[in-house]
Amino acid sequence: MRGLFSVIFVVFVLIVAIALGSQNDGVITINYLIAKTTLTISSLIAITVGLGVLLGIAIMVPLLLRLNVLLALQKRKNQ
Repeated sequence: MRGLFSVIFVVFVLIVAIALGSQNDGVITINYLIAKTTLTISSLIAITVGLGVLLGIAIMVPLLLRLNVLLALQKRKNQ
């Protein structure tokens, strides 16, 4: 059941992202410290959301692994 909710949530987020991307077709210039880039707003939104998701996964995976190890140790201790 949890997997079904996850799939529905991902599909919902993708639909919202497509809707936002189709409405934001303006071009903006992004100035880095050493470079300058011209992107559409929808591309910038997609890049920043993607980086946010990757950062969230990078933070959560070690925490979940640590919790799984602690849970396994507690189960072994209780037996």
